[in-house]
Amino acid sequence: MIPEKIIDQVLEDDHIMENSTFYDNSGVAPYLMSEAFDVLSQVEQKSLVFVCDVIYNAHILSYHQEPHYDMDQMTLAEEKNWQIRESNKNWDTTKDLFFDNYKEEDLLAFVEDYLSDNEDAKLTEIGSEMIFITAKSYIDSISGGA
Repeated sequence: MIPEKIIDQVLEDDHIMENSTFYDNSGVAPYLMSEAFDVLSQVEQKSLVFVCDVIYNAHILSYHQEPHYDMDQMTLAEEKNWQIRESNKNWDTTKDLFFDNYKEEDLLAFVEDYLSDNEDAKLTEIGSEMIFITAKSYIDSISGGA
């Protein structure tokens, strides 16, 4: 599990994010910038990339290696996570289910906090949900799931 202190270190140390290899080495960056996310506003797209970049760098800092990314794992995780979302009318109930016994709870809490604390960015409700579910799917795909 990646602890909150590692996530905070990534966020507080400008050197880490400025020298991130996320765009070149993460594997997920091209997907996040694909037309699949054209429904998101530019601010929402940047927010999605930012949270995944933080997740990527927190993994490196914690495990001293880049996360192994597999698009098939990402696709399976997204399908599973969207099924959970679609089976619940209430977003808060859905998030509770996502957090229930989740081994990377601190990473997921970071994403939730970022989205809720970023009200000035004018994120739409569906955009926030999409960012959250995509970020969770990324975490699932590099950490072996829930």
